[in-house]
Amino acid sequence: MESKDTDTKIKNLVKELNKAGKNIPTIIYEIDGIPFNNYAELTQGLKSGDITILRHSRLMENSLFSAIATSFEKFKLNLGIILMWVGMMVFSILAFLYSWWFLLGVPSSYVLGSLLVTKTYNQTIFRVAVNIESGFCFLYYLHQISIGFPKTQDIYFYNEE
Repeated sequence: MESKDTDTKIKNLVKELNKAGKNIPTIIYEIDGIPFNNYAELTQGLKSGDITILRHSRLMENSLFSAIATSFEKFKLNLGIILMWVGMMVFSILAFLYSWWFLLGVPSSYVLGSLLVTKTYNQTIFRVAVNIESGFCFLYYLHQISIGFPKTQDIYFYNEE
């Protein structure tokens, strides 16, 4: 159910961006230079281990995440952000009021929160890319993902030329 909603959101977003002059594909065979004729070939390669989907960009785009994430994924991301910033403040206050040992919690809360944020973002990107063809094409176009072939060490990423 959520995949269908996400697919609809992505297709509407792509339609609006294409009206604005972008040329974002929604079907794999519309992408130049990709070694697949259809999405079934890609998913079969993923299942067999011949293909991997890689995060191509370290950039985390909040507007993209909001468009494709489920409500639980949004909750997890917000929890990670709260853990990072509120945790640092709470441990700083506790260190000032009680014991400097609480300062050890400052970097710990930041690291744990940022790990939760990064993991949630990446899992959302991969979930959409693996389950929704229009999502794969959209994320590939935005340089969020690339395709790797472990046996040959080849990596394909969207080329705007």
